[in-house]
Amino acid sequence: LKRCLYAPVAQHAVRSLTSVAFREALARDSAWHRAQPAGGLDRVFHRGSRALQTLLAAVSFNLVPTVLDAALVLVVLRRQFGPAVSACAALTLFVTVAIGVVLNERRRALTLEAIRRDNALSSLCVESFRGHELVKLACAEAQESRAYEGRVLGMLGV
Repeated sequence: LKRCLYAPVAQHAVRSLTSVAFREALARDSAWHRAQPAGGLDRVFHRGSRALQTLLAAVSFNLVPTVLDAALVLVVLRRQFGPAVSACAALTLFVTVAIGVVLNERRRALTLEAIRRDNALSSLCVESFRGHELVKLACAEAQESRAYEGRVLGMLGV
């Protein structure tokens, strides 16, 4: 039920931000667009809108309720058992969150590297298909395939 009520708000926010990003990309000069890999911007926009939806849902349905719950528990602990128990619980909560943040940053760095490689590979494929008419004309399909495989393996570090 909460997701059904929340969906229009999230969709409007994502559409608004995506529209702003699209206008920003259109405002760039031709040299910038030529420097972008083919198909790369599409993937970035798609990933960005999905990430924004996930972020909005996580903040709305996980982060805010969890912070409120923790604050209420700390207040109850303070009233029932005193400030020492409440401070110990707060410290435990802080350490747990700090460990989570450190581990999440490590995971995020690995994810960003995977996304960078995925975008590069996707763009490489699109670039290879872009010149398919010249490849066909020169009867160089096998040569282009070997070159593509070499570039893929080079990107993957194999």
